[in-house]
Amino acid sequence: MSAIENNSLIDQLLALPVEERSEIASLLLKSIEDDVPPGQKRTPDHWQQEIKRRSNELNGGDAKLIDATDSIAKARANIAARNS
Repeated sequence: MSAIENNSLIDQLLALPVEERSEIASLLLKSIEDDVPPGQKRTPDHWQQEIKRRSNELNGGDAKLIDATDSIAKARANIAARNS
């Protein structure tokens, strides 16, 4: 896949609703875990627990969801304010 196609795919994925992005992220993480040789762990246990906790909060409606575009814009504004 070319860099242009890759960027287009990423843009399309980022445009999905948060629930769909969360599901895709979980599937990608699982696929990485599946490719790790036996006896090795790609994601430490404490991160697995955190991933499950956040997933449960999201699926249970307890998580406060923030749009990625808004979150990035806010982070950039905070960085710019600190640098000025």
